Amino acid sequence: MSVIIAGPYTTLAPSAQRGFSTPFCRRQTGRWSPTNGWTLDQEFNSLSLSAMENLSAIYQDAGIEYEITFQNGIATMRTIDTTGTITIDVWEIAASRGSFSVFGSPKVIANVSVNDLKVLTRAYLDRTTLADAVSALNGTNPPPSPLYTEPNTVADSPTKRLYEKVKNGEEATFLLDQYTLRHTTNAPNRGFLNVADVNVNRIYTQAQFFSEITNASYWVFPAPQEIIGALNSIFFGLGNPPTNFIKGALKGGSSRITAAQNRVNIVTEYLLALIDTDNYFTAT
Repeated sequence: MSVIIAGPYTTLAPSAQRGFSTPFCRRQTGRWSPTNGWTLDQEFNSLSLSAMENLSAIYQDAGIEYEITFQNGIATMRTIDTTGTITIDVWEIAASRGSFSVFGSPKVIANVSVNDLKVLTRAYLDRTTLADAVSALNGTNPPPSPLYTEPNTVADSPTKRLYEKVKNGEEATFLLDQYTLRHTTNAPNRGFLNVADVNVNRIYTQAQFFSEITNASYWVFPAPQEIIGALNSIFFGLGNPPTNFIKGALKGGSSRITAAQNRVNIVTEYLLALIDTDNYFTAT
């Protein structure tokens, strides 16, 4: 048997490559996690680098990570699907302290009679005397019953102290905490309809509000009981709603921002308050 020995200047015939220029999926790996849901990784082989690059453009448009290797005439592409199919929920009760008219202070309302509060408010808004305010209030047709009277601003009382604060047209305010439930959904970027976009700028009754935030059909992680208990305490502290008001939640529009792993954070806020039904529709 003869032996062929290749010298330093010997040109060897190129090795034969067997395969296809069309990318072929050699392997698929599926995995599930509580943060990304189901993901699917794939590995493709091809004898054509340009064909593999064409395939990679499809995955790039879908927001799926990939890696291409070209070695010994063989193109290999590995995809890593991080888009996920599951949402992650974060619930937060946010408190902000605002400045409001002293005439709406719960303590003022409790300590000053309806007559005195009405007259003082009218005098403050019209920048008139108490006598002029009484005349304006009683000048309706038909007149109110009973008629309004001037408050006693001589003897020391909550009424007198309120009058002293506002008689010179000074802005009389008090501080009050307002509470908002903020919900953040870390969602896949696949364009599914989100309940965050339903009933925007509408009033939820307490029953509707709790039904939405605890609904396991809407959220992977509905609002927990600790959050529910705190919300009940906040609603209790709001007191009783006046006529044509609802003690409930006003749902705002949702902001969106791209997040890690090609996902999207959807942030929705519900204002917890006594809400005027003349200004807003109720949720359906």
